[in-house]
Amino acid sequence: MDTHQTTIRANRKLIQNKIDNYLITFTQKDAGFETVINEKILYCEMKPITYQLAKALLNDRFIKGQTDEILADTPVKLMSKLHQIYSGTCIGESGNVIIIDDSKIQFIKQKFNNKKIAIFYQFKGELDLIKQVYSDDITTDLNEFNNTDKSIAIQQSGSEGMNLSKADYLIYYNFGFSGKNYIQSRDRLTTMSRKSNEVFFIFERGGISEKIYKRIKNKNQYNIKQFNKDFNCGKTDR
Repeated sequence: MDTHQTTIRANRKLIQNKIDNYLITFTQKDAGFETVINEKILYCEMKPITYQLAKALLNDRFIKGQTDEILADTPVKLMSKLHQIYSGTCIGESGNVIIIDDSKIQFIKQKFNNKKIAIFYQFKGELDLIKQVYSDDITTDLNEFNNTDKSIAIQQSGSEGMNLSKADYLIYYNFGFSGKNYIQSRDRLTTMSRKSNEVFFIFERGGISEKIYKRIKNKNQYNIKQFNKDFNCGKTDR
């Protein structure tokens, strides 16, 4: 089996060398794209409860509520749970969504009132919150988005290859830790006829989003090492 796999890899390399001379590579500019992506950052103040819960989780790694608990007993879970909390939701130990703070989605609704927008979210609880605030004005179906006046909510990681050019603006309610996903997702408005794409990132003031963005915009991964540095966690697996 190992010998067979080695042979396949060698053959692919040989074939690639033979066909390279017959391939034509175009940049977007070469292909006639003259579009520009304008990124803009907006800051939203969250409710006091959001900052209180984030601080408590950082200090204690555990929060016990009346109906559920939030546990961050590993560095990865701590980073993920803080990422969720700072945008207003969290998945509790029961597996249920805990709605903490709707400030960010209310900010988006007020700022982009009467606009057709595409909203990227990261965690499933955020979709629940978006639907709660937007009600029938939002869809998760691309066909319905393209053929009605409704805006659309899409998980950032599932947007690759999706054409969202019907939207006036692309809004990042939240986003992941991957620089690759950032580059791919922000290009979803682009078409040859569209000269300018307006992309907005909504950061909770004093939270984690801006720290993640500073890494991924340079095509880097936001990882545990950077998280520990940003939040002075030291050894988080205590």
